[in-house]
Amino acid sequence: MMFFLAVLFICYTTCASQTTHSVNAQLAKFRSLVAQEVDVLFTRADANHNHGFDVDDMNSIFTDYDKDNNSAVCETEWVSQFTHNAPGLNLVAKGLFLELDMDRSGCITQGDLQLYYNKIDTNHDHNVDEAEFKAYFTEVLTILYVIAIETSRTTTALPLVS
Repeated sequence: MMFFLAVLFICYTTCASQTTHSVNAQLAKFRSLVAQEVDVLFTRADANHNHGFDVDDMNSIFTDYDKDNNSAVCETEWVSQFTHNAPGLNLVAKGLFLELDMDRSGCITQGDLQLYYNKIDTNHDHNVDEAEFKAYFTEVLTILYVIAIETSRTTTALPLVS
């Protein structure tokens, strides 16, 4: 449902005057971009290469992001690590941090990871398979990309003449 609303929002805000064909092409391109990003995310997240996303994978990501080894990943650590190779994704990184910081303490801890894992385990079988992972992150990244697009559009507008 959220994916559908996000796509509708994009269509409304960016494609109002375009032809149906052009809108469909834009939506297909956007969906393809999100699907590619989710595929990359899954490949990177599946650290043990077992074609699923399990607790070991979450712990591996946590260890990689916990640069000061204090058993907590604070927002600056998360954003710095996430945007290292893609500085333009700062807003997406912050959005994902907020998703992971389940207790809103300002840092991601092992407790947050367990709560988050339970959240994305939509069939509650204590196993996040590839389909669950991709469905969840397709929705999340779609929303975050729409926000990032909208933010960049409003912050790069021409200045008003006084």
